[in-house]
Amino acid sequence: MLRPFLACVPTLVAVCPFSQAQIRFLDVTSGCGLVYDYDREGSVTVGDYDNDGWLDVLVTGDDQTGIQLFRNNGDKTFSNVTAATLPPVPLDAHMGLFADLDNDGDEDLLLGIRYAHNDSALALLINDGGLFHFTPQDLGFTRHLSRVGGIPVGDLDRDGDLDVILTHKTGPNFYLRNDGVTQLVDQTAAFGARLDLSARSMATVIVDMNGDQIPDVYAAVDFGGNYYAVSTPAGQHVWDPREYGGGGGGSDMGVAVGDCDNDGDMDLFVTNIGDNPLYMNDGTGRLTNQAVARGVQFNGHYGVGWGAIFGDLDHDMDLDLAFVTTNIPWGSLFENDGSGHFSDVTAGSELWLQGRGLALFDYDRDGDLDLLKGDLDGGPILYENVTPVLGERHWLIVELSGVESNLAGIGARVQARAAGVTQTREILSADSFLTGPPKYAHFGLGAAARVERLQIEWPSGATQILRDVEADRYLTVVEQRCQGDVNADQRVDLLDLAAFLSAFGSCEGEPGYDPGADTNLDGCVGLADLETLLEAFGRICL
Repeated sequence: MLRPFLACVPTLVAVCPFSQAQIRFLDVTSGCGLVYDYDREGSVTVGDYDNDGWLDVLVTGDDQTGIQLFRNNGDKTFSNVTAATLPPVPLDAHMGLFADLDNDGDEDLLLGIRYAHNDSALALLINDGGLFHFTPQDLGFTRHLSRVGGIPVGDLDRDGDLDVILTHKTGPNFYLRNDGVTQLVDQTAAFGARLDLSARSMATVIVDMNGDQIPDVYAAVDFGGNYYAVSTPAGQHVWDPREYGGGGGGSDMGVAVGDCDNDGDMDLFVTNIGDNPLYMNDGTGRLTNQAVARGVQFNGHYGVGWGAIFGDLDHDMDLDLAFVTTNIPWGSLFENDGSGHFSDVTAGSELWLQGRGLALFDYDRDGDLDLLKGDLDGGPILYENVTPVLGERHWLIVELSGVESNLAGIGARVQARAAGVTQTREILSADSFLTGPPKYAHFGLGAAARVERLQIEWPSGATQILRDVEADRYLTVVEQRCQGDVNADQRVDLLDLAAFLSAFGSCEGEPGYDPGADTNLDGCVGLADLETLLEAFGRICL
């Protein structure tokens, strides 16, 4: 199927002519360098493989040329660097995921390799300074007569590195524990919760649904009830769809994860054949389908839904929603009114929401979320976000650097409070369908030029608070288990207060400046930092 001609040239996509926000996109595919004319369903994965601060793109979908890696040049163009970075053999894969499995600061690559007769196995390529090579471990035990449905990663055993959940479109499923030296060990039986249940598992996510800082697992299942393993206080997982809900509509494919009503927990939108459920979380992980009441149920026709994603597209402090389908009617773009109720704003637009994979990421580092789509054929499509009101509204992107937690901070929960609204994000490794998202927390801030309070709950269990954070920037936060411990003796006491007072009023580069006292990372030691120290006063962090 050919895309409409207008999708092949720079075309202004005016979405929602009746919407106050006037969300708009521009198709910038032509001339941007993302050229890959594949012949199968396409997956799109983003990650910064070369650590230059610009998000790169991995595309799969063809059994002749294999996967293709495109480097972001930082000037709104991409270069195909496949031959220079990947092993010199065509890698036919239908899904890829960037993840730092060896915790060394660069993103490795997990691939669902496709073999003859449609069977597959997991492959792990280690990133060594921007060059990828196969791990010495033989992962042949993951081979099965089915394509991979999902390969999300997360610290499931809470030991500081990233483990893998591997699901197949016709089963079986695996829990692969990372032993810390890039060896993945099959611990499926130990995980329990009927993970090995043979099912048509499609998009799979690792996310904390019940707020206990222990990762849960949710998988959309085609032709069956969805898989939902919820953690217990003892750190185990249980599978009980009758208690927790989220069972699905019978033919589920894609999953979007986000706090769409700003109540502090993660909700799920699941694509389907026909009506798509929106599962609202009550805070304990129990899910109730409120799609009809919140305006996102499909339009009554039977479109086949695939990739879906939440993101604040107009920077009005709430999460909007987009999804794609593979037949008429095409997918939809929904605008959030701030309370978790949505309006379909695709009518009359030229945003071509036909495809399978769907990702949101800031490809040009201007602070807003652009859209990358894995088309059915003919290559990926990149839409730049050109919503007019973005010039009047603020934003913040938070990147994490773990110390006791995994280096990328996957599984961390980030909350930003500004202008009386608290928004919650979780750093995810996978969502949507056949998609790997960026590993940061993006916040639209409306008219607020500063975040009053930024809180990070790390996978290690540490909680870190920053106050009075300046907006309109990328902010990297390094994990501090003992925040306020200026002299680094693992306790917050009068010695820290004395050290703080000696640095008070100083800024980076000036005499007396102490980075340990600058808790909000704004380059100066001030009252906001003192407030954080006083809150932590008396804490012992041994």
